[in-house]
Parts: sequence; structure tokens; C-alpha cells
Amino acid sequence: MSAAVVLKGMQRTARIGALLGLSLMACSVSTSPPESDPIAAPDRAGDAQETPVGPPDEAQGIRVGAPEFGKPALVAPGPTACVADEEPFAGCFITQDIGKNTLGADVSMTCGDDKQASNGCSSKPLAFEFVDEWAVRPTKLTIAFDTAFFCAAGGGLMQVVEINGRPVGSFEGNMTDCNCQATSKERVIEVRGDSLGMLKPGLMNRVSIVGPNHCLALRPRTGWHGAYARVTTTY
Repeated sequence: MSAAVVLKGMQRTARIGALLGLSLMACSVSTSPPESDPIAAPDRAGDAQETPVGPPDEAQGIRVGAPEFGKPALVAPGPTACVADEEPFAGCFITQDIGKNTLGADVSMTCGDDKQASNGCSSKPLAFEFVDEWAVRPTKLTIAFDTAFFCAAGGGLMQVVEINGRPVGSFEGNMTDCNCQATSKERVIEVRGDSLGMLKPGLMNRVSIVGPNHCLALRPRTGWHGAYARVTTTY
């Protein structure tokens, strides 16, 4: 083999080696992962970014925006009617309506179309009766009635309400009521238990309207089923 042929072979081998070297370098560069930017770790927990808060819950918003109401006031229970034919218990009441049979014997029923109960313009007291059914002293006694026809004798207007001859209250009549068509005037007399020493337990008690009246009448009340007066005993 000549020296020229050997030299050409060596040159070709060198070129092939150079090309192989370049190919290996290209492969090594393309397969290496890219370097990423370093991220600095937070120095303390407070430096970490807070998690963003989403929109508020709708129901929670309604609850927050709703007005606050105070607690409802406790309503004290009202009085209770006593049990029939049983001794009254504390706080109960007994109601007695005054009809024709418990009006005084001298009461006239001739004034007006609605049959007012009057003293017949005799200048006598107008009276009615009720029975205190139990020997238990009541805490309160309430006497209610409506006056209508009223004519004062000598200009006196003050009328006194008595129980068994003892004064327990009063009211003033009206000068304009001196006719049978006079409008009703509600009268209510309340007597405390410590002022009821005159009350007769279990017996008939008499209520009298006394004063300088010449004519005095009680008008029946529809709400009382036509009764002329009402006596309520509270124990």
C-alpha cells in the first residue's frame, strides 16, 4: 500500500471522528433539562401570601344584615274564674249579675222603653243585693252599673255607694240627664279587701246608691244579658 493511500484513509477517519464528536455534543445539549429561576423561601410564616377569600355566602349575609329583636315581654296571666261549687283559690273571681230578682223591693221599672230600674222619683236610695258565697275574705270587690235617668234634688250631684250601710265609693250625676232618654254613664266602684269588714260571708249583702237625688235609674246593659249591675269578687 502506498503512503498516499494510507494518508487519505487517516484523513477520512479523522473527519468521521469529528462528525461523531459533534453529534454526541448536540445530543448532550438537547437532553439536559433547562434551569429554572430560584424561588426565595419566605423568612417567616407571616410573609407567606394569604389565601384569597371568596365572595361571602348569601345566607350568611342575610343573617348578618337582619335586624335584632328583643326578647318578647312575658305577659302576666289574667284572672281566672273560680270553679263552681268549690272554695275559691288565690287569684280567681266570681261574677254576679244583678237582675230583677235582686233589685230592691221598692225599685220601679217604668222609666223609658228599655225598662230602666229607678227609684220612681221618690228620693229614696236605689238598692240591689248580692250574696257573698264564701267565708274567705276577698282581696277586691268591684261594683259596676250604668246610670241613665238622673235628677238631683236641691242641685246636689254627689252620690255615695254603700255596702250594708258603709260608704265604699262615690260618683257625680249629670244635670243634663233629667229625662228617661238620657245616655248611659258607666260607674265602677272598686273596694280593697281591707275595707270590706262590713261584708257578710255566706249571706245577702245590700248595695245602696244614696244622695240628694230626686230621680235615679240604672239602665240594663246588653253585654250583661240585660243585667242592671255586676258585682265581681276577687279572692
